[in-house]
Amino acid sequence: FLYSWIFYCSKPRHAFVIQEDAPFHITFAMTIFADGTDCKPLLILPQLEFPQGLPIELIHFCSWSGQSAGWISAEIWADWVKKTFIPEISNRRQKLGDLAAPALLLVDGHSTRGHLETLELLRQNNVDVVTFVAHASHLLQPLDLWVYMQFKSSLRGVRASMRQATRTEKRKVMIQACERAYRIATTPSIIIRSWELSGIHPWNPAIVLGESDIPESNPPATAPARTPRRSYISINNRVLSSPEVAEELRKQAEMRSSRVRSTPQAKRQRTA
Repeated sequence: FLYSWIFYCSKPRHAFVIQEDAPFHITFAMTIFADGTDCKPLLILPQLEFPQGLPIELIHFCSWSGQSAGWISAEIWADWVKKTFIPEISNRRQKLGDLAAPALLLVDGHSTRGHLETLELLRQNNVDVVTFVAHASHLLQPLDLWVYMQFKSSLRGVRASMRQATRTEKRKVMIQACERAYRIATTPSIIIRSWELSGIHPWNPAIVLGESDIPESNPPATAPARTPRRSYISINNRVLSSPEVAEELRKQAEMRSSRVRSTPQAKRQRTA
């Protein structure tokens, strides 16, 4: 969130912007399971030190990490897999009574997901990783289909309550708002509904295949439609065509040059 004032002088014609507080970014990552449960979320702050003055319930609410810009990195991704996700899978296997039960992790196509050491760690723990096809998360990713919608809806109005707050207060308010919104968005019924809408669980490919905006992995090898000609009117009111492809431009240039060579004046110049 950014608040600023602009001051200017009439003679120098220069503007000066004074920012009350620089904007900040927070990454909030969720993990849900097909049985309607969830895993401790990951919260990445744009700082390297743990924030002070947070209530104890917020400290234990999620897995914390920090990065200068507040974005996820390969190191943060690897640390979350090792310290949060794999222990969660181990606990679930113990409850099932099968320590070798296979697990499937569905992720988006962020570049960090290709971290080789992390993928090897998941493989060693019998966890298969599947990446959603590009430009299809709005169809396939359960979080995008229902959970995130409820989460964002619960965050509305938070910005207005932060206008007069300091940077530290804004961060605290935002974290508290994320915690409340997360509790609302990750109820069992909402999580189960998210999986149903994706067609992944229960397995129902017809839900997605019936959508009209599915990205084509192998588009038909047909010639692209040519852009229609645009017409312009010249000074002497003659309608001129504007060719859109280089081949037409080359042909027209050759035709014009041949016309110039065939004029009587051009012939006299060549014979002279």
